[in-house]
Amino acid sequence: MRLHWRALLALVYALLLLMAGAAYGQTAVQNVARVASPLGVVNTNPSCTNGVCTALDADPVTGSADLSLTKASVNPNVAVGQTVTFTLTIRNAGPSPVTNATFTDVVPANLSSVTILSASGGATATVAGNTVNGTTSLASGATSSVVVRAVASSAGGYTNTASVTPPSGTTDPVPGNNTGTQTGTIGSVADLSLTKASVNPNVAVGQ
Repeated sequence: MRLHWRALLALVYALLLLMAGAAYGQTAVQNVARVASPLGVVNTNPSCTNGVCTALDADPVTGSADLSLTKASVNPNVAVGQTVTFTLTIRNAGPSPVTNATFTDVVPANLSSVTILSASGGATATVAGNTVNGTTSLASGATSSVVVRAVASSAGGYTNTASVTPPSGTTDPVPGNNTGTQTGTIGSVADLSLTKASVNPNVAVGQ
């Protein structure tokens, strides 16, 4: 059977409309095409219904999300025994939303007693030793934050880097902003004292 050129144009137009309907956040896009015989033409294809032929194509949708992570501290330079607080800020610049993106923060060894003070904006976090692990779910344009506190345990400098990774099935078009770093210095503490004494404080003139 030979289809009329108008029927072919109708098929192409229907395909374009269906493909334009794909939206971010879907897991799959289905394209359905239907074609009918023009007047005066009998469609004898047994797989068609009432002269209308239908074709279905389903394709998975891969998300794209520009995730970024920054790490900052208002008191990066402390003395031994003092606490330092870090804030991890994770942002999704889109265009796709993300579900359960993962982040990791390995706190340096000269900081101890690591704890999570807060997690907000869809983030959850846990601590195992000096490692903070967590997940966050973010709409396009949304931000989450995690506040971490640690105790300075030994003197010296430190570099603390955290990173975020998109979930499976989502690509990050700008992976270079997925890590954030904070540096600082831990100073020593010394308890100095001075006393002054004399074995003969009371003397005569000339002595």
